Amino acid sequence: MHIARYFLCILPACIFIAGCNSSHEDLKTVFDPVEKLVKLNSDTMFSFTEGPIYNYEGTLFFTDGTKGKVFSMDAKNAFTPVITGAGRPDGMMIDHDGNLIVCDYDAKKLDMYTHDGKFIKTLADSFNGKGLNGPNDVVIDKKGGIYFTDPFFRNPGAPQDVEGVYYIPKNGTLHRICDHVSVPNGIILTPDEKTILIVDSWEPDIHAIDILPDGDFNHHRTWAKVTLPPIEIGQEKPRSGSVGVAMDTDGHLYVATNLGVEVFNSKGQSLGIIHMKEYKRPMNMTFNRNDPYTMIITSYESIYSLKMRIKGISFPQ
Repeated sequence: MHIARYFLCILPACIFIAGCNSSHEDLKTVFDPVEKLVKLNSDTMFSFTEGPIYNYEGTLFFTDGTKGKVFSMDAKNAFTPVITGAGRPDGMMIDHDGNLIVCDYDAKKLDMYTHDGKFIKTLADSFNGKGLNGPNDVVIDKKGGIYFTDPFFRNPGAPQDVEGVYYIPKNGTLHRICDHVSVPNGIILTPDEKTILIVDSWEPDIHAIDILPDGDFNHHRTWAKVTLPPIEIGQEKPRSGSVGVAMDTDGHLYVATNLGVEVFNSKGQSLGIIHMKEYKRPMNMTFNRNDPYTMIITSYESIYSLKMRIKGISFPQ
């Protein structure tokens, strides 16, 4: 299927910035506010885009959970369905061999596919004899180890008694490294890969876990807090809506929230929010592996690119 030849919407989108801390850094550190979001698809192609990631050849892959598919976008902006039989694919990552690692939330498993969509194997579908809740997001380290989050969300009768974060060492077995995040979603590593950062879709906390030299995990702490939106009707308190995350080479963390893309410096200080005015909220971000100054943002039916001032990191490094 080759549908992108019909549409390539280069659509200037209004971006405005809000808020900054008192340090010398602000949002202008990471991007020029005169830059425009560039829309890369037509309005009728997709329903719920997530999990963007580039492979080593420069092809972008992303999921459409509503359609149960994984799509690719090549350098000529041609979109092709690569995986069509998934349950509800969500976060994705490329491993060191170029395979697609796919969080299938509805199927409650973490799967491996070839770059052209051939199923290889299931990497994880249970822990301690019980099925997973629903793998949501994933990141791979330099050693080939895989971290992923496993929240409840809307899965009825979730098998696990906690919403956990898991790690699969290269050629190792699955183990849980965190069980205290209320709804773990986006997960990323710092540039030196000494710390894991995890966002919470309900609470404002961004959690940090240190990776010790011996490979163990320690010092769980709150690294930062995202800006909360107003309370919605029917809610007792506002929810962060934190979903996807990205990281640049200077240690800036980008978090897709209900308010936009909030940017934090390496010390956990908020530099402000990139608001996608007139458009639905962002869901996830990644950096172009071959053009690391370009950020890709998925937002429901749409995929955007945005020029940045600092190089982004594509995992695995």
